Amino acid sequence: MPVRLSVTAAALYLGILASLGADAPPAPQLLVHYPFDKDFNDAVGKPTSQMPAGGIALKEGSAVFDGTDDLVEVVQNLPETDLTIAIRFKTANPNCGLFAVHAGALGVSGNDRHMYLKEGKPQQRVWNNETIGATEGNAADGQFHTWMQVLKMGGGQQIFLDGKLVVSGQKGASDFSTEQGFLIGYSNDAGHPYFQGEIDDLKIWNRPLTEAQIASVIKGEPLDGGLNLVALPLPSNRPPINPANAKLLPPLAGLTATGSSIAFSPNGQQVAAGYFNNALRVWNLADGKPTDATAHKGGITAVRFNPAGDQIATAGMDNAILVWANPPAAMPAKTLAGHTRWVRDLAYTPDGTRLVSVSDDRSVRVWNLADGKALHTLTGHTDWMMALAIRADGRYAATASYDQTIRLWDLDRGAEVKQFSTKGQIVTDLAWTADGMALVSVGLDRMVRIWNPLDGQQIRELAGHTDQLHCLAVHPGGQLLATAGADRIVQLWNPTTGEKLKPLDGPTTWVHGLAWSADGTKLGSIGVDQVVRLWEFPAN
Repeated sequence: MPVRLSVTAAALYLGILASLGADAPPAPQLLVHYPFDKDFNDAVGKPTSQMPAGGIALKEGSAVFDGTDDLVEVVQNLPETDLTIAIRFKTANPNCGLFAVHAGALGVSGNDRHMYLKEGKPQQRVWNNETIGATEGNAADGQFHTWMQVLKMGGGQQIFLDGKLVVSGQKGASDFSTEQGFLIGYSNDAGHPYFQGEIDDLKIWNRPLTEAQIASVIKGEPLDGGLNLVALPLPSNRPPINPANAKLLPPLAGLTATGSSIAFSPNGQQVAAGYFNNALRVWNLADGKPTDATAHKGGITAVRFNPAGDQIATAGMDNAILVWANPPAAMPAKTLAGHTRWVRDLAYTPDGTRLVSVSDDRSVRVWNLADGKALHTLTGHTDWMMALAIRADGRYAATASYDQTIRLWDLDRGAEVKQFSTKGQIVTDLAWTADGMALVSVGLDRMVRIWNPLDGQQIRELAGHTDQLHCLAVHPGGQLLATAGADRIVQLWNPTTGEKLKPLDGPTTWVHGLAWSADGTKLGSIGVDQVVRLWEFPAN
Protein backbone atom coordinates (compact mmCIF):
# COMPACT_ATOMS: atom_id res chain seq x y z
CA MET A 1 0.00 0.00 0.00
CA PRO A 2 1.65 3.30 -0.99
CA VAL A 3 2.14 5.77 1.85
CA ARG A 4 1.89 9.39 0.75
CA LEU A 5 3.67 11.89 2.99
CA SER A 6 2.60 15.47 2.37
CA VAL A 7 5.91 17.25 2.85
CA THR A 8 6.22 20.59 1.12
CA ALA A 9 9.43 22.48 0.48
CA ALA A 10 9.96 25.83 -1.11
CA ALA A 11 13.48 27.05 -1.70
CA LEU A 12 15.72 24.04 -1.36
CA TYR A 13 18.89 25.87 -2.24
CA LEU A 14 19.22 27.76 1.03
CA GLY A 15 20.34 31.33 0.54
CA ILE A 16 21.42 31.59 4.15
CA LEU A 17 24.48 29.52 3.33
CA ALA A 18 25.97 32.47 1.48
CA SER A 19 26.64 34.05 4.87
CA LEU A 20 29.30 31.43 5.59
CA GLY A 21 31.76 33.30 3.38
CA ALA A 22 33.62 32.67 0.15
CA ASP A 23 36.83 31.25 1.59
CA ALA A 24 35.35 27.74 1.90
CA PRO A 25 32.36 25.93 0.41
CA PRO A 26 29.19 26.24 2.49
CA ALA A 27 28.54 23.37 4.85
CA PRO A 28 26.16 20.74 3.47
CA GLN A 29 22.63 21.11 4.77
CA LEU A 30 20.19 18.24 5.12
CA LEU A 31 17.13 18.70 2.92
CA VAL A 32 15.55 15.37 3.86
CA HIS A 33 16.05 12.86 6.66
CA TYR A 34 13.85 9.80 7.16
CA PRO A 35 15.33 7.89 10.14
CA PHE A 36 12.34 5.47 10.26
CA ASP A 37 13.01 5.06 13.96
CA LYS A 38 9.53 5.68 15.36
CA ASP A 39 7.36 7.00 12.52
CA PHE A 40 7.28 7.86 8.82
CA ASN A 41 8.05 11.56 9.33
CA ASP A 42 10.78 13.64 7.76
CA ALA A 43 12.99 14.79 10.63
CA VAL A 44 14.00 17.91 8.68
CA GLY A 45 10.77 19.05 7.02
CA LYS A 46 7.17 19.27 8.10
CA PRO A 47 6.05 16.07 9.85
CA THR A 48 2.88 14.21 9.01
CA SER A 49 0.66 12.17 11.29
CA GLN A 50 -0.33 9.82 8.48
CA MET A 51 0.58 6.20 9.16
CA PRO A 52 0.79 3.30 6.72
CA ALA A 53 -2.49 1.68 5.85
CA GLY A 54 -0.75 -1.65 5.45
CA GLY A 55 2.38 -3.34 4.25
CA ILE A 56 5.19 -1.17 5.59
CA ALA A 57 6.06 -1.84 9.22
CA LEU A 58 8.54 -0.27 11.61
CA LYS A 59 10.91 -2.69 13.28
CA GLU A 60 13.93 -1.87 15.44
CA GLY A 61 14.54 1.49 13.78
CA SER A 62 13.91 0.36 10.19
CA ALA A 63 11.04 0.44 7.71
CA VAL A 64 10.29 -3.06 6.48
CA PHE A 65 9.12 -3.27 2.83
CA ASP A 66 7.39 -6.47 1.71
CA GLY A 67 8.33 -6.17 -1.98
CA THR A 68 4.71 -6.39 -3.13
CA ASP A 69 3.12 -2.94 -3.03
CA ASP A 70 5.04 -0.93 -0.41
CA LEU A 71 6.52 2.47 -1.09
CA VAL A 72 6.76 5.90 0.52
CA GLU A 73 5.81 8.85 -1.68
CA VAL A 74 7.14 12.27 -0.65
CA VAL A 75 5.79 15.46 -2.20
CA GLN A 76 8.96 17.54 -2.31
CA ASN A 77 10.99 19.11 -5.09
CA LEU A 78 14.65 18.12 -5.13
CA PRO A 79 17.55 19.89 -6.87
CA GLU A 80 18.46 18.64 -10.33
CA THR A 81 22.18 18.72 -9.53
CA ASP A 82 24.64 19.25 -6.69
CA LEU A 83 23.09 16.86 -4.23
CA THR A 84 23.85 13.64 -2.37
CA ILE A 85 21.34 10.89 -1.60
CA ALA A 86 22.25 8.30 1.03
CA ILE A 87 20.21 5.16 1.71
CA ARG A 88 21.12 2.55 4.30
CA PHE A 89 19.35 -0.68 3.36
CA LYS A 90 19.32 -4.45 3.69
CA THR A 91 17.88 -6.85 1.12
CA ALA A 92 18.24 -10.33 -0.33
CA ASN A 93 16.44 -9.38 -3.56
CA PRO A 94 19.09 -8.78 -6.25
CA ASN A 95 16.79 -6.91 -8.66
CA CYS A 96 14.71 -4.43 -6.64
CA GLY A 97 14.21 -0.67 -6.71
CA LEU A 98 15.20 1.72 -3.93
CA PHE A 99 14.60 5.31 -5.02
CA ALA A 100 13.36 7.53 -7.85
CA VAL A 101 12.30 11.12 -8.44
CA HIS A 102 8.96 11.01 -10.22
CA ALA A 103 5.94 12.68 -11.79
CA GLY A 104 2.63 10.88 -12.19
CA ALA A 105 1.52 7.55 -10.79
CA LEU A 106 4.58 5.56 -9.76
CA GLY A 107 6.73 7.59 -12.10
CA VAL A 108 4.94 6.59 -15.30
CA SER A 109 4.82 10.18 -16.57
CA GLY A 110 8.46 10.91 -15.81
CA ASN A 111 11.17 9.60 -13.56
CA ASP A 112 14.76 10.31 -12.72
CA ARG A 113 17.71 9.87 -10.34
CA HIS A 114 16.98 6.17 -10.00
CA MET A 115 18.67 3.85 -7.55
CA TYR A 116 18.07 0.12 -8.03
CA LEU A 117 19.84 -3.23 -7.90
CA LYS A 118 20.56 -5.40 -10.91
CA GLU A 119 21.92 -8.82 -10.05
CA GLY A 120 22.83 -7.39 -6.67
CA LYS A 121 24.88 -4.51 -8.11
CA PRO A 122 23.90 -0.83 -7.62
CA GLN A 123 22.59 0.91 -10.74
CA GLN A 124 21.88 4.61 -11.13
CA ARG A 125 20.21 6.69 -13.87
CA VAL A 126 20.14 10.47 -14.33
CA TRP A 127 17.15 11.47 -16.52
CA ASN A 128 17.30 9.63 -19.86
CA ASN A 129 20.92 10.28 -20.68
CA GLU A 130 23.07 7.96 -18.63
CA THR A 131 22.81 4.80 -16.56
CA ILE A 132 25.85 3.67 -14.60
CA GLY A 133 26.29 0.50 -12.58
CA ALA A 134 28.79 -1.34 -10.45
CA THR A 135 30.39 -4.38 -12.03
CA GLU A 136 31.56 -6.16 -8.90
CA GLY A 137 30.23 -7.04 -5.46
CA ASN A 138 26.83 -8.02 -4.15
CA ALA A 139 24.67 -5.55 -2.19
CA ALA A 140 21.82 -8.07 -1.93
CA ASP A 141 23.54 -10.28 0.62
CA GLY A 142 21.09 -9.70 3.48
CA GLN A 143 23.49 -7.30 5.23
CA PHE A 144 23.15 -3.54 5.74
CA HIS A 145 24.87 -1.34 3.15
CA THR A 146 24.99 2.43 2.60
CA TRP A 147 24.54 3.58 -1.00
CA MET A 148 25.28 7.21 -1.80
CA GLN A 149 24.34 8.84 -5.10
CA VAL A 150 26.37 11.99 -5.75
CA LEU A 151 25.53 14.47 -8.52
CA LYS A 152 27.83 17.38 -9.26
CA MET A 153 27.48 20.01 -11.96
CA GLY A 154 30.46 19.57 -14.25
CA GLY A 155 31.65 16.60 -12.22
CA GLY A 156 29.24 13.85 -13.24
CA GLN A 157 27.46 11.25 -11.14
CA GLN A 158 29.00 8.76 -8.74
CA ILE A 159 27.98 5.66 -6.81
CA PHE A 160 29.57 5.11 -3.41
CA LEU A 161 28.85 1.80 -1.70
CA ASP A 162 29.82 1.62 1.98
CA GLY A 163 32.07 4.64 1.46
CA LYS A 164 33.91 3.24 -1.57
CA LEU A 165 33.58 4.81 -5.03
CA VAL A 166 32.47 1.92 -7.27
CA VAL A 167 31.56 3.70 -10.54
CA SER A 168 31.42 7.21 -12.06
CA GLY A 169 29.62 8.77 -15.00
CA GLN A 170 29.56 12.00 -16.98
CA LYS A 171 25.98 13.14 -16.32
CA GLY A 172 25.94 15.33 -13.22
CA ALA A 173 22.74 17.29 -13.81
CA SER A 174 19.20 16.31 -14.72
CA ASP A 175 16.91 17.83 -17.34
CA PHE A 176 13.86 16.67 -15.40
CA SER A 177 12.72 19.72 -13.40
CA THR A 178 8.96 19.19 -13.33
CA GLU A 179 8.85 16.31 -10.88
CA GLN A 180 6.19 16.11 -8.18
CA GLY A 181 8.26 14.36 -5.55
CA PHE A 182 10.27 11.23 -4.93
CA LEU A 183 9.64 7.59 -4.08
CA ILE A 184 11.34 5.57 -1.36
CA GLY A 185 11.30 1.84 -2.00
CA TYR A 186 10.44 1.94 -5.72
CA SER A 187 12.10 2.33 -9.13
CA ASN A 188 10.40 1.29 -12.34
CA ASP A 189 13.85 0.77 -13.90
CA ALA A 190 14.35 -2.28 -11.69
CA GLY A 191 13.47 -5.80 -12.75
CA HIS A 192 11.35 -5.94 -9.59
CA PRO A 193 10.29 -2.28 -9.04
CA TYR A 194 9.31 -2.56 -5.36
CA PHE A 195 11.97 -2.77 -2.68
CA GLN A 196 12.03 -5.88 -0.51
CA GLY A 197 13.89 -5.62 2.77
CA GLU A 198 14.69 -2.92 5.32
CA ILE A 199 15.58 0.76 4.96
CA ASP A 200 16.69 2.29 8.23
CA ASP A 201 17.85 5.71 7.05
CA LEU A 202 17.47 8.07 4.08
CA LYS A 203 19.27 11.43 3.90
CA ILE A 204 19.53 13.99 1.11
CA TRP A 205 21.98 16.91 1.23
CA ASN A 206 22.06 20.02 -0.96
CA ARG A 207 25.73 19.49 -1.82
CA PRO A 208 27.82 16.83 -3.56
CA LEU A 209 29.68 15.42 -0.56
CA THR A 210 33.42 14.94 -0.77
CA GLU A 211 35.01 11.54 -0.20
CA ALA A 212 36.12 12.67 3.26
CA GLN A 213 32.57 13.73 4.10
CA ILE A 214 31.20 10.45 2.78
CA ALA A 215 33.64 8.59 5.01
CA SER A 216 32.35 10.65 7.95
CA VAL A 217 28.75 9.70 7.11
CA ILE A 218 29.66 6.01 7.04
CA LYS A 219 31.38 6.33 10.44
CA GLY A 220 28.51 8.36 11.89
CA GLU A 221 30.81 11.36 12.41
CA PRO A 222 30.14 15.07 11.71
CA LEU A 223 30.54 16.09 8.08
CA ASP A 224 32.75 19.10 8.65
CA GLY A 225 35.20 18.31 11.35
CA GLY A 226 34.67 17.68 15.01
CA LEU A 227 34.99 19.84 18.07
CA ASN A 228 38.11 21.82 18.78
CA LEU A 229 37.93 22.49 22.50
CA VAL A 230 40.59 24.18 24.57
CA ALA A 231 39.94 24.95 28.23
CA LEU A 232 38.79 28.54 28.70
CA PRO A 233 40.48 30.61 31.43
CA LEU A 234 38.34 31.10 34.49
CA PRO A 235 37.62 34.71 35.49
CA SER A 236 40.32 36.02 37.82
CA ASN A 237 38.01 38.54 39.51
CA ARG A 238 35.66 36.00 41.11
CA PRO A 239 36.47 35.75 44.82
CA PRO A 240 36.07 32.34 46.48
CA ILE A 241 32.68 31.93 48.13
CA ASN A 242 31.43 29.70 50.89
CA PRO A 243 27.93 28.36 50.13
CA ALA A 244 27.36 27.77 53.83
CA ASN A 245 27.26 31.57 54.25
CA ALA A 246 24.49 32.08 51.68
CA LYS A 247 21.95 34.66 52.85
CA LEU A 248 18.34 34.81 51.63
CA LEU A 249 17.44 38.39 50.66
CA PRO A 250 13.93 39.87 50.71
CA PRO A 251 12.00 38.55 47.69
CA LEU A 252 11.06 40.72 44.72
CA ALA A 253 7.31 40.92 44.35
CA GLY A 254 6.16 39.23 41.18
CA LEU A 255 2.99 39.15 39.13
CA THR A 256 -0.04 36.96 39.72
CA ALA A 257 1.32 34.32 37.37
CA THR A 258 3.85 31.50 37.34
CA GLY A 259 7.38 32.64 36.60
CA SER A 260 9.30 30.85 33.86
CA SER A 261 12.72 32.44 33.44
CA ILE A 262 15.12 34.80 35.20
CA ALA A 263 18.28 36.74 34.26
CA PHE A 264 20.67 39.25 35.84
CA SER A 265 21.92 42.25 33.90
CA PRO A 266 25.68 42.10 33.19
CA ASN A 267 26.40 44.78 35.84
CA GLY A 268 24.26 42.93 38.39
CA GLN A 269 22.05 45.95 39.06
CA GLN A 270 18.89 44.57 37.45
CA VAL A 271 16.90 41.35 37.44
CA ALA A 272 14.49 40.41 34.64
CA ALA A 273 11.82 37.73 34.86
CA GLY A 274 9.41 36.23 32.37
CA TYR A 275 5.96 34.93 33.27
CA PHE A 276 3.48 32.55 31.71
CA ASN A 277 0.89 35.35 31.58
CA ASN A 278 2.91 36.98 28.72
CA ALA A 279 4.58 39.58 30.97
CA LEU A 280 8.17 40.74 31.33
CA ARG A 281 9.17 42.45 34.58
CA VAL A 282 12.52 44.17 35.18
CA TRP A 283 13.59 45.32 38.66
CA ASN A 284 16.27 47.81 39.64
CA LEU A 285 17.87 46.17 42.66
CA ALA A 286 18.89 49.51 44.18
CA ASP A 287 15.31 50.57 44.87
CA GLY A 288 13.29 47.42 44.05
CA LYS A 289 11.12 49.28 41.52
CA PRO A 290 9.83 47.20 38.57
CA THR A 291 9.09 47.99 34.93
CA ASP A 292 6.57 45.81 33.08
CA ALA A 293 6.00 45.01 29.41
CA THR A 294 3.35 42.72 27.91
CA ALA A 295 3.66 42.57 24.11
CA HIS A 296 3.85 38.78 23.80
CA LYS A 297 0.64 37.01 22.78
CA GLY A 298 1.62 33.87 24.66
CA GLY A 299 3.53 32.99 27.80
CA ILE A 300 7.21 33.96 28.02
CA THR A 301 9.57 30.99 28.14
CA ALA A 302 13.02 32.65 28.25
CA VAL A 303 14.53 36.03 29.20
CA ARG A 304 18.09 37.13 28.40
CA PHE A 305 20.14 40.36 28.69
CA ASN A 306 22.62 41.11 25.91
CA PRO A 307 26.30 41.41 26.93
CA ALA A 308 26.16 45.22 26.91
CA GLY A 309 23.10 45.25 29.16
CA ASP A 310 21.16 47.71 27.01
CA GLN A 311 18.90 45.07 25.47
CA ILE A 312 16.63 42.27 26.66
CA ALA A 313 15.39 39.38 24.50
CA THR A 314 12.32 37.31 25.34
CA ALA A 315 10.99 34.11 23.78
CA GLY A 316 7.39 33.05 23.86
CA MET A 317 4.66 30.51 23.31
CA ASP A 318 3.44 32.79 20.50
CA ASN A 319 6.37 31.53 18.37
CA ALA A 320 7.97 34.99 18.56
CA ILE A 321 11.21 36.49 19.83
CA LEU A 322 10.95 40.09 21.03
CA VAL A 323 13.99 42.32 21.50
CA TRP A 324 13.48 45.18 23.96
CA ALA A 325 15.45 48.24 24.90
CA ASN A 326 16.51 48.26 28.53
CA PRO A 327 14.52 49.42 30.41
CA PRO A 328 11.67 48.05 28.26
CA ALA A 329 9.17 50.41 26.66
CA ALA A 330 5.56 49.54 25.92
CA MET A 331 6.52 47.87 22.65
CA PRO A 332 9.66 45.93 21.70
CA ALA A 333 12.32 47.46 19.53
CA LYS A 334 12.37 44.44 17.21
CA THR A 335 10.50 41.21 16.52
CA LEU A 336 12.32 38.16 15.15
CA ALA A 337 9.80 36.05 13.25
CA GLY A 338 10.34 32.67 11.64
CA HIS A 339 9.78 29.92 14.17
CA THR A 340 6.49 28.11 13.65
CA ARG A 341 6.04 26.73 17.17
CA TRP A 342 6.92 27.70 20.75
CA VAL A 343 10.39 29.17 21.20
CA ARG A 344 11.81 27.42 24.25
CA ASP A 345 15.21 29.02 24.87
CA LEU A 346 17.47 31.90 23.84
CA ALA A 347 21.10 32.95 24.19
CA TYR A 348 23.18 35.89 22.98
CA THR A 349 26.61 35.27 21.52
CA PRO A 350 29.36 36.88 23.65
CA ASP A 351 29.88 39.71 21.14
CA GLY A 352 26.19 40.58 21.24
CA THR A 353 25.75 40.59 17.45
CA ARG A 354 23.77 37.37 17.22
CA LEU A 355 20.94 35.71 19.08
CA VAL A 356 20.42 31.94 19.01
CA SER A 357 17.03 30.32 19.59
CA VAL A 358 15.54 26.82 19.78
CA SER A 359 11.94 25.85 19.21
CA ASP A 360 9.36 23.10 19.21
CA ASP A 361 9.58 23.32 15.40
CA ARG A 362 12.85 21.35 15.80
CA SER A 363 15.08 24.10 14.44
CA VAL A 364 17.97 26.14 15.80
CA ARG A 365 18.05 29.67 14.42
CA VAL A 366 21.01 32.04 14.49
CA TRP A 367 19.77 35.61 14.14
CA ASN A 368 21.68 38.65 12.92
CA LEU A 369 20.49 41.35 15.30
CA ALA A 370 21.49 44.15 12.93
CA ASP A 371 18.77 43.29 10.41
CA GLY A 372 16.65 40.76 12.32
CA LYS A 373 17.22 38.02 9.74
CA ALA A 374 18.26 34.42 10.28
CA LEU A 375 21.87 33.73 9.34
CA HIS A 376 21.39 29.99 9.77
CA THR A 377 18.45 27.68 10.28
CA LEU A 378 19.90 24.44 11.63
CA THR A 379 18.02 21.17 11.64
CA GLY A 380 18.66 17.67 12.90
CA HIS A 381 16.69 17.21 16.10
CA THR A 382 13.58 15.08 15.63
CA ASP A 383 11.41 16.35 18.49
CA TRP A 384 10.76 19.45 20.60
CA MET A 385 13.89 21.37 21.51
CA MET A 386 14.06 22.22 25.19
CA ALA A 387 17.37 23.88 26.02
CA LEU A 388 20.27 25.84 24.58
CA ALA A 389 23.73 26.79 25.87
CA ILE A 390 26.45 28.79 24.11
CA ARG A 391 30.08 28.21 25.06
CA ALA A 392 31.77 31.27 26.57
CA ASP A 393 34.00 31.71 23.50
CA GLY A 394 30.92 31.94 21.26
CA ARG A 395 32.05 29.24 18.85
CA TYR A 396 29.78 26.34 19.78
CA ALA A 397 26.17 25.98 20.88
CA ALA A 398 24.75 22.91 22.58
CA THR A 399 21.07 22.01 22.27
CA ALA A 400 18.88 19.37 23.90
CA SER A 401 15.61 17.87 22.73
CA TYR A 402 12.81 15.51 23.59
CA ASP A 403 14.49 13.18 21.08
CA GLN A 404 16.94 12.36 23.90
CA THR A 405 20.01 13.72 22.15
CA ILE A 406 22.37 16.61 22.75
CA ARG A 407 23.72 18.21 19.58
CA LEU A 408 26.63 20.59 19.18
CA TRP A 409 26.70 23.25 16.46
CA ASP A 410 29.47 25.39 15.01
CA LEU A 411 27.79 28.80 15.00
CA ASP A 412 30.30 30.34 12.57
CA ARG A 413 29.82 27.69 9.90
CA GLY A 414 26.21 26.85 10.65
CA ALA A 415 26.95 23.13 10.90
CA GLU A 416 26.34 20.29 13.32
CA VAL A 417 29.62 18.94 14.65
CA LYS A 418 28.54 16.39 17.24
CA GLN A 419 25.54 14.55 18.62
CA PHE A 420 25.18 12.02 21.40
CA SER A 421 22.48 10.23 23.32
CA THR A 422 21.34 11.42 26.74
CA LYS A 423 20.86 7.79 27.79
CA GLY A 424 17.09 8.10 27.97
CA GLN A 425 17.01 11.40 29.83
CA ILE A 426 14.65 14.10 28.52
CA VAL A 427 16.77 17.18 29.15
CA THR A 428 15.01 20.29 30.42
CA ASP A 429 18.05 22.56 30.88
CA LEU A 430 21.63 22.59 29.72
CA ALA A 431 24.82 24.57 30.46
CA TRP A 432 28.54 24.55 29.74
CA THR A 433 30.92 24.38 32.66
CA ALA A 434 32.85 27.59 33.28
CA ASP A 435 35.99 26.24 31.54
CA GLY A 436 33.97 25.12 28.50
CA MET A 437 35.19 21.54 28.68
CA ALA A 438 32.00 19.80 29.85
CA LEU A 439 28.23 20.08 29.63
CA VAL A 440 25.77 19.81 32.50
CA SER A 441 22.18 18.66 32.01
CA VAL A 442 19.11 18.17 34.16
CA GLY A 443 15.92 16.42 33.18
CA LEU A 444 12.69 14.71 33.99
CA ASP A 445 14.46 11.70 35.50
CA ARG A 446 15.61 13.78 38.53
CA MET A 447 19.29 13.33 37.69
CA VAL A 448 22.06 15.86 37.15
CA ARG A 449 24.52 14.67 34.54
CA ILE A 450 27.92 16.00 33.46
CA TRP A 451 29.03 15.09 29.92
CA ASN A 452 32.26 15.06 27.96
CA PRO A 453 31.25 16.77 24.70
CA LEU A 454 34.24 15.36 22.81
CA ASP A 455 33.08 11.74 23.02
CA GLY A 456 29.53 12.10 24.34
CA GLN A 457 30.28 10.01 27.41
CA GLN A 458 28.90 10.74 30.85
CA ILE A 459 31.55 11.97 33.29
CA ARG A 460 29.46 12.07 36.43
CA GLU A 461 25.89 11.52 37.58
CA LEU A 462 24.57 13.45 40.59
CA ALA A 463 21.62 11.98 42.47
CA GLY A 464 19.65 13.59 45.26
CA HIS A 465 16.60 15.36 43.88
CA THR A 466 13.27 13.63 44.45
CA ASP A 467 11.23 14.99 41.53
CA GLN A 468 11.59 16.33 37.98
CA LEU A 469 14.29 18.94 37.41
CA HIS A 470 13.56 22.08 35.41
CA CYS A 471 16.63 24.31 35.60
CA LEU A 472 20.29 24.67 36.45
CA ALA A 473 22.88 27.43 36.72
CA VAL A 474 26.68 27.11 36.66
CA HIS A 475 28.57 29.61 38.82
CA PRO A 476 30.58 31.95 36.53
CA GLY A 477 33.74 31.14 38.44
CA GLY A 478 33.12 27.41 38.20
CA GLN A 479 32.85 27.00 41.97
CA LEU A 480 29.25 25.87 42.30
CA LEU A 481 26.38 24.28 40.43
CA ALA A 482 22.76 25.06 41.33
CA THR A 483 19.82 22.84 40.29
CA ALA A 484 16.09 23.00 40.99
CA GLY A 485 12.70 21.70 39.93
CA ALA A 486 9.49 20.16 41.19
CA ASP A 487 10.83 19.02 44.57
CA ARG A 488 10.90 22.67 45.76
CA ILE A 489 14.61 22.59 46.54
CA VAL A 490 17.46 24.70 45.19
CA GLN A 491 20.35 22.27 45.51
CA LEU A 492 24.02 23.28 45.41
CA TRP A 493 26.78 20.95 44.22
CA ASN A 494 30.53 20.98 43.87
CA PRO A 495 30.78 20.36 40.11
CA THR A 496 34.38 19.11 40.34
CA THR A 497 33.84 16.43 42.97
CA GLY A 498 30.08 15.91 42.62
CA GLU A 499 29.63 16.59 46.34
CA LYS A 500 26.06 17.44 47.33
CA LEU A 501 26.05 20.59 49.45
CA LYS A 502 23.43 22.06 51.75
CA PRO A 503 20.26 23.10 49.87
CA LEU A 504 19.14 26.72 49.99
CA ASP A 505 16.18 27.81 52.08
CA GLY A 506 13.36 29.68 50.39
CA PRO A 507 11.30 28.06 47.63
CA THR A 508 7.85 26.81 48.57
CA THR A 509 6.75 25.51 45.15
CA TRP A 510 8.19 24.33 41.83
CA VAL A 511 11.20 26.28 40.56
CA HIS A 512 11.34 26.97 36.81
CA GLY A 513 14.34 29.28 36.47
CA LEU A 514 17.77 29.87 38.04
CA ALA A 515 20.49 32.43 37.28
CA TRP A 516 23.78 33.64 38.78
CA SER A 517 24.86 37.25 38.68
CA ALA A 518 27.93 37.86 36.51
CA ASP A 519 30.14 38.45 39.55
CA GLY A 520 28.96 35.20 41.15
CA THR A 521 27.78 36.84 44.38
CA LYS A 522 24.01 36.36 43.86
CA LEU A 523 21.74 33.54 42.78
CA GLY A 524 18.13 34.09 41.76
CA SER A 525 15.16 31.75 41.30
CA ILE A 526 11.61 32.01 40.00
CA GLY A 527 8.73 29.57 39.71
CA VAL A 528 5.17 28.76 40.66
CA ASP A 529 5.26 30.95 43.79
CA GLN A 530 5.40 34.00 41.46
CA VAL A 531 8.19 35.88 43.26
CA VAL A 532 11.89 36.22 42.56
CA ARG A 533 14.05 34.89 45.38
CA LEU A 534 17.63 36.07 45.75
CA TRP A 535 20.50 34.62 47.75
CA GLU A 536 23.68 36.54 48.43
CA PHE A 537 27.01 34.70 48.70
CA PRO A 538 29.60 36.73 50.60
CA ALA A 539 33.24 36.24 49.69
CA ASN A 540 34.86 33.49 51.75
